[in-house]
Amino acid sequence: MLQTLNFSGPRMVNIAATFFKYESGSAGGSDESIRVRADGADLGIYYPGDSVEIPETRISWEIFPTSQNCNGVLRVGVGRVMSARLSGTVQVIDGGKSRSMAQMAGIGTAAQGVSAGNYSFVQLWNPASSTKNIFVRKIVVSSTGNQGFILTMHTAAVGASSGAAVSKLNQLVTPYPMQKGVSPSVIGQNVMFNLVTPGAAFTVDFQEPIVVGPGYGLVLHGGAPGMDIYGTFDFFAE
Repeated sequence: MLQTLNFSGPRMVNIAATFFKYESGSAGGSDESIRVRADGADLGIYYPGDSVEIPETRISWEIFPTSQNCNGVLRVGVGRVMSARLSGTVQVIDGGKSRSMAQMAGIGTAAQGVSAGNYSFVQLWNPASSTKNIFVRKIVVSSTGNQGFILTMHTAAVGASSGAAVSKLNQLVTPYPMQKGVSPSVIGQNVMFNLVTPGAAFTVDFQEPIVVGPGYGLVLHGGAPGMDIYGTFDFFAE
């Protein structure tokens, strides 16, 4: 038979029992854990929802809350309580927020002006020394031309430096360089081609991110020679 007991601060109870459960507890935002002893033997630290069943009957149960203002409910006795309900604390992890706080999410932007007879391009580069993959979720591109754009993957950093992509945490610098330049032909292997309207920003949201491994770079070109290009890459690295 199980008995339900309340506690507010340290408490000792004398009950013949083989089962103990910390049913619920509150400490006003402080630590809700308690230390439990049975017949003087330390059974460790427990949080709301935790329980223990021991093979031998114990008589003396001592409760020591970690926080002075902690109070709660205990179940003590012989046998155990079974329930399909979820007890304890459930934390939902916001993956996007966690990546931003860990400096794993970033934004890279670069621009290249017109060069007659050449393709203008910008590139997000993942150095060969990197230990992480870049996952590009979104690209925003614009141009004063109306010939669309060409997106390719390439195995070298091309053009000149345009700084580095920045973290979404306080705009800290990331280890992923941005490049810009011009070329008489398209660099790398074509990944995608699409059209943009003159001077307007065009956003591409990928259903699954493009993966840029170490030693690879994503290159965004104007769709025809003699165009300028403005590109922004939204990504995370892991």
